[in-house]
Amino acid sequence: MGSNLTIDGLCSDLKILENLDLQIHRFIVNALHVPTRMENSVKEHGEILEKIKTRKGKGVEKTIGNHFRKALEDLKKELVQKI
Repeated sequence: MGSNLTIDGLCSDLKILENLDLQIHRFIVNALHVPTRMENSVKEHGEILEKIKTRKGKGVEKTIGNHFRKALEDLKKELVQKI
């Protein structure tokens, strides 16, 4: 992305980013409908804020990554149960 600095290239990059934004939003909305996910998310967001207070970027990055992985795992489990 961004390597093609033409109007067509930039429009293509913009479409990719818009699609990514829509997919992320869809993931969040679906994950929050999983039982206990909201409660877990609130706890995980607290953990993220605590890491931010330490001002250690790698710790923040790891905690955010763990939050997304847990949400994805919960969503996968919920979808498998519906099959």
